[in-house]
Amino acid sequence: MNENPWLILAVIVVGLGFVWLWVRDFQRRNDSNHKHPLPGATASPRGIVIVGVALGIGLVAAETAGESWLGITEEQSMMTPLFAVWTLVAAIVEEIIFRGYFVVEKRGTAALWIGIFAFSAVFAAIHPFLWSWDDA
Repeated sequence: MNENPWLILAVIVVGLGFVWLWVRDFQRRNDSNHKHPLPGATASPRGIVIVGVALGIGLVAAETAGESWLGITEEQSMMTPLFAVWTLVAAIVEEIIFRGYFVVEKRGTAALWIGIFAFSAVFAAIHPFLWSWDDA
C-alpha cells in the first residue's frame, strides 16, 4: 500500500471527478437531449437507502464485536484521516463504475447474468488482496 499523501490526494480528486460526472448524469437523466445516461444513475427509494445504511452500520458493528470477542482488536492498524477519505471515495467510485458504466441492460436475462458474473470476476481481479491468503 502506497501511503504517499500526494498519490492519495490525486486518487481522491479523480474519484470526486467520477462522483461529479455521476451527479451531472443523474440530474440530466430525464432530459430528452441526454443521449447516453449511465444505466446506474437512477434514484432509489428513501426507505431502501435507509435500510442499506442501517444494514451497513449493523455489519460493521457485528464485525467489530466479533473482533473484540476474538481478542484481535489490537491487530488492527491505524488509519489516517486522508486514507479514510481515500477508502470512502474508492468505494463510491467502484459503485459508480460497476453499477453505472458496467451495467448490461435491455439485452435479455442471459446477457444480464453473464455481465454480473463477468464484472464480479473483474472486480475480484483488481482486488487481489481479497483472494490472497498468506500468513504475512
